[in-house]
Amino acid sequence: MAGDDLNYSFPVWFNDSIVSKAKIRTLEHKWFAGVAGAESSGELQKVRRYTFDESGNLLSVQQQRFYENMEVENITFKYNEVPDQLGYAPLVTIDSLHPEDAVEYTTYSKEMYQDAYAIYEKDHTGDFLFCLLEKEFQGIVAVDSLFGPTPSDVIQYGRPYKPYKRYQIENLVEEKNVSRFKYFEGSSELRYQKSANYPFSNKTYVTVAKNGRCTGFVDSTFSADEYLKRTVSTFTYNKRNLPDRLTHKGMRNGKYETFEYFFFE
Repeated sequence: MAGDDLNYSFPVWFNDSIVSKAKIRTLEHKWFAGVAGAESSGELQKVRRYTFDESGNLLSVQQQRFYENMEVENITFKYNEVPDQLGYAPLVTIDSLHPEDAVEYTTYSKEMYQDAYAIYEKDHTGDFLFCLLEKEFQGIVAVDSLFGPTPSDVIQYGRPYKPYKRYQIENLVEEKNVSRFKYFEGSSELRYQKSANYPFSNKTYVTVAKNGRCTGFVDSTFSADEYLKRTVSTFTYNKRNLPDRLTHKGMRNGKYETFEYFFFE
C-alpha cells in the first residue's frame, strides 16, 4: 500500500523554539474536500497529528485517512531521539489498521556519513538517497564515480533538510525529475521550488507579508513553458498568531485545511 510523499525520517518541519515558547503540546492538521466555507461543509479526508514535548521536540506523528467517513488508514511514527546534525532521526512505525500489510511511507535508514556526503537507504525499496554536502562533489561525473547510482536512487545537493537541487539519473549522465530550491537569505525557510517531470513543470512560490508573516503560496503548472493552471493557497491566523486555516482557490478550489492546537498548561 502506498503512503504519501512526506519524508518522516527527517522531522525538521518545526522550529522547536517557537513550539516551546507557544507551549504547543499537539497540533492537529486536517484536510477537507468540498465547498469552501464553514468547516462542517467539507468532507474530512485526512488528519495528521503532531505531538511535542515541553522543549518543542517532536515526539510522534499520527496520520489517519478517511473515505466516505470511514477510517481507512491509521499509522503512527514515534521518535525516540532528536534529529542529528543533518536532520535525521530513527523512528518506530505503528500501523493500527494494517499490521500485516503496512502502508509504505518514505522512511530511510542511515547508511554512511562522511564530511562530503551522507548516504541513506530507503526502507521499503532499498533505493538510496545520496546527499552531496560539498560543492566540489556536486556534479554528475563525481556522483557517478562515487556512488554509481541506479535510475531509482535520488541525488541531492545540500543537507537533507535544506536541498538546493534534487534529481535522478538515466542513461548514466542525463538528469530526470529535477527539483530546485531557493531560500530566503540567511535562513532555511523556502522561498520557491521548481520541479520538472517532462513534459510538465511546476513552480511553487511562498507569499510573505511586509511584516514577514507567511500568507500562503502559489502553485503553477506549465507544459513546455506554456502556462496551464495555478492554485492560490492562503493562510488565516488565530489570536495567538498561529495559522488556523489554509484555503485553496484555482484547480484545488473548494478544498481547505485547518489547524487546531492543544497546549501545555
